Amino acid sequence: MRRLFLTGLLLLSLSFFKNACAQEFDYLDEPLLDLLTDLEKSTPYRFLYREPLVEDINVKFSADAEDLFEKLEQALNLNNIGIRVDSARHQVLIFEQKPESSEQITAISGFVVDHQTGERLPYATIRWLENGTQSGITANQTGAFSLNQNFEDSRISLQVSYVGYQEETLYLDLDEKQNWTGITVRLEPELFSSPEIIVNGVTYFNPADTVFSGLMEIGNFSPLGEDNSVRALQTLPAVNVTNALNDGINIRGSSVDGFNVLLDGVSVYNQSHLFGLVDSFNPDVLQNRGFFYDVAPAQFESPSGGTLALITKTGSLREYKATLGTSNTAYRATIQGPIEKGRSSFLVSGRHSYMNTINWMNNRDLIKFGLNIDRPSSSNDIEQTSLNDFLIRTGNYDAAFYDLHAKLYFEGKNGNRFQVSGYLGEDQTEQFYERCFIRSSDNLCPIRFSNVNQNFFRLQELETKNNWGNRLASASYQFQLGKRGFAESLAGFSDYNTSYYKDDFTYQRNGNGRRETFLRPYGIENTLTEFKLRQSFNYSWPSVNFYSGLTYFNYELEYFEDSFRRLNYFDKTTVSQIDLATQVDLTHLENLNVYLGSRLHYTSSGEYFRWSPGVKLHAYPSQPISFSLGFSRTHQFLNQIGLSNINTEDIWIATTENQPPTQSDLFSAGLYLKLTPATYIRVEAYLKQIENMRLHESQTRFIPATLESEVPWYYQNQLSARGIEFLFRQILGPVSLSQSYTISSVEIENSRINSGKPFHPDWDRRHQLYSLIEFKLSDNLQLHASSTFATGTPNQLFKILEATQNPSNIGVTERLNNYHRLDFSLVFQTTAIGDKAEAKIFLFNVLDRQNEWYREFGVFVEENTNAPARDRFSTIGLPVSIYDLGFQPSFNLKLEF
Repeated sequence: MRRLFLTGLLLLSLSFFKNACAQEFDYLDEPLLDLLTDLEKSTPYRFLYREPLVEDINVKFSADAEDLFEKLEQALNLNNIGIRVDSARHQVLIFEQKPESSEQITAISGFVVDHQTGERLPYATIRWLENGTQSGITANQTGAFSLNQNFEDSRISLQVSYVGYQEETLYLDLDEKQNWTGITVRLEPELFSSPEIIVNGVTYFNPADTVFSGLMEIGNFSPLGEDNSVRALQTLPAVNVTNALNDGINIRGSSVDGFNVLLDGVSVYNQSHLFGLVDSFNPDVLQNRGFFYDVAPAQFESPSGGTLALITKTGSLREYKATLGTSNTAYRATIQGPIEKGRSSFLVSGRHSYMNTINWMNNRDLIKFGLNIDRPSSSNDIEQTSLNDFLIRTGNYDAAFYDLHAKLYFEGKNGNRFQVSGYLGEDQTEQFYERCFIRSSDNLCPIRFSNVNQNFFRLQELETKNNWGNRLASASYQFQLGKRGFAESLAGFSDYNTSYYKDDFTYQRNGNGRRETFLRPYGIENTLTEFKLRQSFNYSWPSVNFYSGLTYFNYELEYFEDSFRRLNYFDKTTVSQIDLATQVDLTHLENLNVYLGSRLHYTSSGEYFRWSPGVKLHAYPSQPISFSLGFSRTHQFLNQIGLSNINTEDIWIATTENQPPTQSDLFSAGLYLKLTPATYIRVEAYLKQIENMRLHESQTRFIPATLESEVPWYYQNQLSARGIEFLFRQILGPVSLSQSYTISSVEIENSRINSGKPFHPDWDRRHQLYSLIEFKLSDNLQLHASSTFATGTPNQLFKILEATQNPSNIGVTERLNNYHRLDFSLVFQTTAIGDKAEAKIFLFNVLDRQNEWYREFGVFVEENTNAPARDRFSTIGLPVSIYDLGFQPSFNLKLEF
């Protein structure tokens, strides 16, 4: 009986096998794109192709399983399309059929795309192993790559990878075909596909990329639940630790205007919503981020600090998709899909805050915190639990932001692309409150406020408001120039505006042997409009990559200030600028990569001609131990200035005939050790010298009254920065550990400030230590924990008091207390019936530490209501510590379908 059962089972299996082998495929004038989708479902094969290549082709054939690919090849050859089947790996490569070249050099070119949507994957990594040495290249911003060189082996395997995608290996037989052109590698998205910033990976291949990956994932730590690309940069030792609120970031000692953000090739002049708590960009639409902070390639407009280049998604070429998301701050939605299937697509994404409608998770206090109405503070000289509870009584408030992204994308059969991108973002914040003034008829210093008669107080209704917005549009056409060339034509427009007003702005200065403090209204308005045209070309040979680009800029700027010092001050500037950029990369020299860059500048405002060269040498780049040397000179013709301790949005001014452009010289050296495939150590040192940087006069509050500038900012500032940076990265199975440490110093010198003696700016930190540990608890769950430590920044009260008295006598130290913060995040992702869901929980500053942000004089006395305005208010003189954001929980939910 048992033998009979086994015989029957064998016959049944043979029957199923025979039926499978006899499976017939009948296609009668079927669209090739639909046919390939059907074959992927009914066979175990993966098909590698590019949608526009096959979109307008219909095929007609009948076949069974045995001659399926033979019949498919015959049908495709009629349309000049080639096919290569790898039965061992169940992989089918479909490519554009072109005649073989007479050249002896092997030519491999193609594209890297998303398997599900068909979107190009910019700057994907392509690497291969030859003679025991790993080499590689990166795709360009369109996901296209080109490789022209001689290979000793007749078979080559290309490993193609991209952050958030499963790696794909492509095997090519060079005896079968020497020129593999127009091939496509389709990468499958991973479940965990958190966006990530690629450091120096946009142009340069780095063998350590695999272990370096994951260090700068976006959205692991966020005070308000929304992913933040700029905050993620602080995991790097080259970037200064900042507070929860920030007007930008400081990179290797540079001021915040040394950091540039490009969105689809056009500059964005405001980087954040809600005073730096949230990025200006909806993370659901960002596809790629590349960050340069050392010697940047000449094709990027990089100022003294660094450039963050963002590229938005193009939208799915295959099917309609939507994403919905919400956090404790805002809700958002994204829709995308094909206009003409396989050839064109669209993407629209919007986000809007609701902090002004739902007061939960500290929303109301966050608005006051950002507008500097009621920040956490304390003073050792006042016996009261909360100084601001006495000084400020808050009333109605309003805070809202929104942003909108849109993109249209068209791709031709030959790979040429045309796309139009747009962005619109705006913030509106306003707070009404009452400030308590103490009448000066009594001696109230020091004072025990709980015992003071209410008749000594006067309440005054006040208002603070801050609005800003950015509109941006770009159009680009990207096309191939033969086998080795690539070109792009781009036109862009960016328009930025901001306005800030505060009834009780604090003015401080030293004069006539005494410290003067005023409380007066302050208003400022700023607009910046940029128009940009760029034509660029890129060519690659076996050992050389060449880039050249010509860019025209036109800027219109307006600056208006109405303040105690500057009554109705107005400045308007129109500037035309031309840049000629050239970059030559020699990447196949023996044990040495050489990167040479040059930008020539001409600007009409002052008729300045400037040259910005850059050179970087990387020795033994493919070895376990390598080192580099670099030098770059950059110039800035636009500068950002900010108000001291006020998180108004970016204020921009331009170079003029009497105010030369900012110039920065950077010398750097690095040692890189990849001890094992999972261990990476990097040590870098730098020296930076900056001339003619800008500082708003409110940032230099210890300026003598007799030396005020003729404009609201000082431009003859010389900055010197130096430092050593350490980074250690270790991957141990499901656990990743990152550790960075920086020792640095920044000094500014100006003959008109601090009696000409060097001083440390607000962003100078001597030491900072960052630790990050990531646990992959399961395939669906990840835990992240980070610890941030930094020494205190300079205490500006020390300089203010130093001119009139000994600050130590009243307990004022030269630096603030050390900064320490511990953050946690938990990320859960799952897939069900093709839909993806994600939930994140963030705990910012879980220990609720009171980290000092700055110090100021916190109590004001009304001396005489009949006195002149400038003498009406003075300070009691109590130094007050202002603290950074305390414990802040948040969440983020997302659904893709």
